Amino acid sequence: ADIISDVNEAVWSKDPWELKDLNQSRLVGTGASEELIEIYLDNRRLTPSQQTLLTAAIAELEDVSGRDGILRQSLQLDGETEINF
Repeated sequence: ADIISDVNEAVWSKDPWELKDLNQSRLVGTGASEELIEIYLDNRRLTPSQQTLLTAAIAELEDVSGRDGILRQSLQLDGETEINF
């Protein structure tokens, strides 16, 4: 799967609420708690586009434990440079 193409298509074809729903459904399968998923999705430091890209990347890590740690780490990001890299 081409993550970038899939994310671009989703970002340009869905409104922010649809992206939130898409991201939530993807994250449920990662082992993250509902509380962590909600905190992540409500985090205003990440745009819906950035969340969708990060969520897609996390979802691609099938059968990898600790994916919820990536969500926790994303809550600590501060500034555009950290968010994009």
